[in-house]
Amino acid sequence: MIYLTVGKIEKCSPDKPKIHILCPSTWIHYVLDGEGYFNGKKLSRGEAFITYKNDFCEYYPDKDHPWSYIWVRFGGSDDENILKRCGFPSKTSSFPFDYGEKLLTLSKVILQDEMLKHASIIYRESIAKMILSLNAKEGCEEAEITNEKWVTR
Repeated sequence: MIYLTVGKIEKCSPDKPKIHILCPSTWIHYVLDGEGYFNGKKLSRGEAFITYKNDFCEYYPDKDHPWSYIWVRFGGSDDENILKRCGFPSKTSSFPFDYGEKLLTLSKVILQDEMLKHASIIYRESIAKMILSLNAKEGCEEAEITNEKWVTR
């Protein structure tokens, strides 16, 4: 199972301090505009980064062109495995992501704090799957739920 625990849109100021953290869960940041640094690599619009639970990472905005991003945090009993099967990197890293506009449209509806705080697990699982579907690629492993377990076809 995978579900969304929280999500936000953030426009960073140039003086936002570096975030150096041991990740408590799996997060994905999608860069919408501007530039910033993730683990020493410069990222900009059309790129994203994923951090897995218990991995260290460091990220911060560029001083001249600070980034804006959408970040989402996932939970669930099999979140890392499901993300990897849906085409996300298998380790904490950055990757190209060309669906920022779709995600931005989706986020305006679903990433409202109050809505998520009181949402059912089924609703939060549905949101996670909508986000994951943006990254699904042709040839990605297909999965179905049989007897409440994921079965790869």
